[in-house]
Amino acid sequence: NESDMLSAHRLPLSSVEETSKDAVRKTDSVLAAKRTGMVTDVFKKLREDGEIHRDALSKALLLMGFAAPERSWIDAVCDSIHGYSSLSLEDFVKFVQGYWARQEDAYQEAFRRFDEDHSGEVDTEELADLLQSFGIEPMRHVLHEVIEEVDEDGEGALNYSEFHKVMDMIKGREGFSKQEYRDIMGVYHRFDRDNTGEIDTKEIMHILGWLGVAIGHDRVTEIVNEVDADGSGSINEREFLLCMRMIRDDEVVKVRRVIEETDEEDDGLLDSAEIENALLALGYPVSDANAIVEAVRAAGEQPGQGLDLSAFWRVLAVYRAREGFSSEMLSELQEAFAAHDKAAEGEISVLETGKLLRSIGYVLSVGRLQSFIARVDVDGSGKLDFNELKKLVRMYQVEEVNKVREHWVRAAPAKHLMSQTQVLMALSELGVVETQEDASINIITAADVAHLRRKTITAEHREVDEKGFLHVYCRMSRIARQRHRDQCGYTCREILELQELFKHYDTDGGGEIRAREQIQLIEDYFPEMAHNKDMRPSLLAIMEEVDSDKSGALCFRDFLRLMQRMSEMQDQAKLTKEHNIIRNTAFTVQEVQDFRELFLASDDGNGELSVHQVKKMINTITPIGDKYYEDLRLLFQEVAAEQRGVESSRHMLDFPEFLVLMQRLLDVNFARIKDRTSVFAG
Repeated sequence: NESDMLSAHRLPLSSVEETSKDAVRKTDSVLAAKRTGMVTDVFKKLREDGEIHRDALSKALLLMGFAAPERSWIDAVCDSIHGYSSLSLEDFVKFVQGYWARQEDAYQEAFRRFDEDHSGEVDTEELADLLQSFGIEPMRHVLHEVIEEVDEDGEGALNYSEFHKVMDMIKGREGFSKQEYRDIMGVYHRFDRDNTGEIDTKEIMHILGWLGVAIGHDRVTEIVNEVDADGSGSINEREFLLCMRMIRDDEVVKVRRVIEETDEEDDGLLDSAEIENALLALGYPVSDANAIVEAVRAAGEQPGQGLDLSAFWRVLAVYRAREGFSSEMLSELQEAFAAHDKAAEGEISVLETGKLLRSIGYVLSVGRLQSFIARVDVDGSGKLDFNELKKLVRMYQVEEVNKVREHWVRAAPAKHLMSQTQVLMALSELGVVETQEDASINIITAADVAHLRRKTITAEHREVDEKGFLHVYCRMSRIARQRHRDQCGYTCREILELQELFKHYDTDGGGEIRAREQIQLIEDYFPEMAHNKDMRPSLLAIMEEVDSDKSGALCFRDFLRLMQRMSEMQDQAKLTKEHNIIRNTAFTVQEVQDFRELFLASDDGNGELSVHQVKKMINTITPIGDKYYEDLRLLFQEVAAEQRGVESSRHMLDFPEFLVLMQRLLDVNFARIKDRTSVFAG
């Protein structure tokens, strides 16, 4: 049968039906069973008019886990079957059988060549050279890990059977370590929400975001197109692993380039001072230098010492696992998570996420927060564990730093250096320099310019490049975050506005809002709570909670807490509204995310869209004349008027209302929108 054939290449083919249906049933080998299905799956993906062309055989072998397919072997095996340019399924199975046999022969020959004393074993120290002869170059730590798994007696030598296991394990995991492989497979199954054994290729960017792998969209598209050979728009587990291997290969090239550019001693090591540059080359902005030092130590390396490629990769794995955070930041997140996980269940409701983030100084709009939640709450449980919270905060920080880098590109002078005055202006525009105190300090420190390796005359005349600018931004953003934390999650501009509001209700200027004045405040700003008897207990509980001295009057700090609590309740109501609407539509998780990206691209920052903004969006897909516009306007007003539990503008749509509108437009194929683009395919 086919499984035996692929594992031992000794039985002849009797029929395609025998090889494709009976093989798995007849074999006890799990590996062989996987190969059986793999051969058929790969053939189906690459066939054209029922056959697979010779030119596609190299790709077919890659999809089945063969490292660096040998062209001469491919041609020789094909010629031994027949001289035609394409193969049927039966011929393809024979081809895989023949290629497997040649590889086995090559393994045995190479093993004999390295077994110089004819002991039947090869020294593990020679294994890297042996593997390299087959185009396989695993990193040092991966090779050591695999050797430990198979070298049962621990004597440092492998017999042929153990050597073969090493080859199978390295190729089966595409050169990843055991933990990396587990993580990759774990996230694959997490995103295979319907348990079909395949995932939509649109999910790849989201998966990479989940893993913390930074790579451009264009390059991901190239890789996906190469792996998804049949253009089906979905890939299986093996193909996903191959995608990840190709992404890792790209990263290896980038790191090697950094090593070559900075390797003054020509020892092939990455200087400790260049680790940040290597991370930046891979697209990882470093928000805290301590995170690098701690990742180096956690990876078993010594800070200050050079790293070879393998050592750097271990550091990178730790850095990713910690989401780029220092121990101090991780402790802060853990403390905040525990404070909001009151039942100690290891999870918090997504409704609590905004409150948690504000408690540590992060200020996000509801729409933006929900976008991040959707990226990490992959299973749609409505709850986040600590690992998911870490990822959410990391995604937020990366997005913020990317905006800073974009700002640098727009604002940096031709000489690619910024003075202190220019840095202050840029950071003010970015919102992290908020006070006169911030602007009065020497914002550029010696550490920010140390990597430039040139002297500066005075602190006032220091200039920074992009890397130094990022350092300054990250330091000032930490100061701003602490300030927001102390100010109940409000920015300095918002505090000024709230101070004016406080003065308005503090009618006697006594520095407190008394009970009578509080009634007017609640009626003006929270009318639903003021007039809804069912909400009266909640209102009384909040008023008691924020009144720090229990005097019945609110000082400004109490007032801030009141506005914060009311804001949190409104945000939670909006999140609940969105959750309920999504549940009642026919949209998939991926479709909701696609719609969210469209919404955010059109939103001018207030979290709502007008009918004109919606029209403009749809016009890019399908033209809307006067008649269609009138139909759209009426449907828009109908949806806006429904409100759905959260009082908001009756002339604008928030995101959940936008989803309702899109569902109704799709239901009637408005202006043939469903026919014209797959973005709106329902």
